[in-house]
Amino acid sequence: MKFIILFILLVPLSSFSETKNYKIAEKTRVLFHLPYTLGTHDGEAKISKGKLKLDINSPNSTIGEFSVAIDSMTTGSNERDCHLREALGLNYELSDFPNEHVCNEAHALPTTGKNSIVFPEIIFKILSMKSLDPSGKILTDKVTPIEVEGQWTIHGISKKEILYMKISPEKEFLRVQGDTQFSLKDYNVIVKPGKVLFLTISVKDTVNVSLSILFEAEEIIKASN
Repeated sequence: MKFIILFILLVPLSSFSETKNYKIAEKTRVLFHLPYTLGTHDGEAKISKGKLKLDINSPNSTIGEFSVAIDSMTTGSNERDCHLREALGLNYELSDFPNEHVCNEAHALPTTGKNSIVFPEIIFKILSMKSLDPSGKILTDKVTPIEVEGQWTIHGISKKEILYMKISPEKEFLRVQGDTQFSLKDYNVIVKPGKVLFLTISVKDTVNVSLSILFEAEEIIKASN
C-alpha cells in the first residue's frame, strides 16, 4: 500500500495519457464555394466517414481522418455536379475527359470502363493538433483555438497543410470547425469550361471550404506512458 502511494506521488500526472475515441456523427456536411466567371457556385457534401483519436494530455499525438464522397457533392445543378465528378474522380490518363465531357444525358458517369470513377473520395488526415489557448489545453469548457497539421488527398495527390481551426465540446460530441482553401492546380484538377449562350463559363482555381465536423464520443482509454 505504501509503495502504491509513493508511486502516485512520484509519477507526474502528465505521464498518464487520456485518449478519447470519436467517430463521425451522422449528417455531418461540409460547405464549399467555387468562384467562377459570373460569381460563386455554393455547394455542400456529406462527410461519409471519419474518426478521431484525441490525447488530452498530448495533443501532438492526436490522429484522425474524414472523407467526403464526391458523389455526395451538390451545387443545385445535376449537370454541374456531374462535371465536378468528372474533374475530381476520373483518371485523365485513361479517360476521354478532359478532351471532352463524358457525362451522359442523365448527368451520370459510367460505372465501369475508362470513364468511370477512380478517385471516389476526398480525404483529410489529421496528423497532429496544437492548442493555441493560453492554458495550453486542447479541450476546455469553451471554444478553443487549435492548429491542425493535416494532409489532403484529392484526385490521387496528397499534400500537407496547416489549418487554424476551433474545437469545442458539445455533451458527448466534439465539434471541429474552420475555413480553408486549396488550389485545383495543386491537385492537377481540371474543370472543363461550359457555355451558356455566347458566354464561356469557367471555374477559377481557388476553392473555399467551410468545415464544421461533428464527432461523436465512442470511449475513453487511460494508460500510463
